[in-house]
Amino acid sequence: MLQSLNRTRASCPGINLARDGADSAKRNLDLITDSYTQGIKSIIELLDAQNQALTADQAAANAVYNFLIDMMGVQRAMGFFVTFQAEDQQSAWIEKLETLLEQ
Repeated sequence: MLQSLNRTRASCPGINLARDGADSAKRNLDLITDSYTQGIKSIIELLDAQNQALTADQAAANAVYNFLIDMMGVQRAMGFFVTFQAEDQQSAWIEKLETLLEQ
């Protein structure tokens, strides 16, 4: 169970990092697109920036799914699936988990 919890603790910050990377790739694409329209950059550089933006968006989406997979691993290791509990029990469990993840 400790291994599952550590994996979850590691994948949680990955979500924000992947989103930051996607935002940076989008800003870079905007700059490259403007430079391309002015004739400063080549089509290859534009295509490369588009590819990087798409890849970064996919990485951000995958980071969320990886976190959810890790979270299910924690629940499986505990033998307790929060998804099937009442809403108040889910909220209490999530608060405890957030406290653990912030440490």
